[in-house]
Amino acid sequence: MVFDGRYIANESTFKRYAASALASRFPDAEGFERFYASLAGPSTKDEFLRVTAFYLFLVKQGDWHVTVEGSDPVVDYLSVSFKMVALFALIESLSDQKHQDFFDWLWRRDHRATFPISDHAALENLNQEYKASYGSIRRCVAFFSRLSPERQLILCGAFEIDGKTPCIDQQGCRIST
Repeated sequence: MVFDGRYIANESTFKRYAASALASRFPDAEGFERFYASLAGPSTKDEFLRVTAFYLFLVKQGDWHVTVEGSDPVVDYLSVSFKMVALFALIESLSDQKHQDFFDWLWRRDHRATFPISDHAALENLNQEYKASYGSIRRCVAFFSRLSPERQLILCGAFEIDGKTPCIDQQGCRIST
């Protein structure tokens, strides 16, 4: 992201949000203050304040509220789905990798080698090649790959998919069998 200073310009408010969002990660307020003081420079602090504010509002407190008669005011599965999308969007926003859509990627390739696309299988191969280089999920994979193996195990253990807890193997997080 480009540093524009909008969060650090209102540092006291956004620091309060950051402290609230990350309270469980620090033993006390002084621990948070020491961590914040250790951040290098205003652009890093601005990015930290941006991410933690969005995390607080969209993930930690981002319940999906509805005003439909006869419905619960907070619908759990909508809230959980929204929070997962928001969390992955935040993770993607931390990446310096740029997005390029599939059509632009195709168009920038050697036209003689790419066009015409001969069949569905050739198109699928191009799509897989594109996703490996420019697909948005690669930013999330890179983020989680940088975590320690211990943290990866903790995160995978916090999920249940089809009634099973995922495990870590050489290919990453997988469903245990």
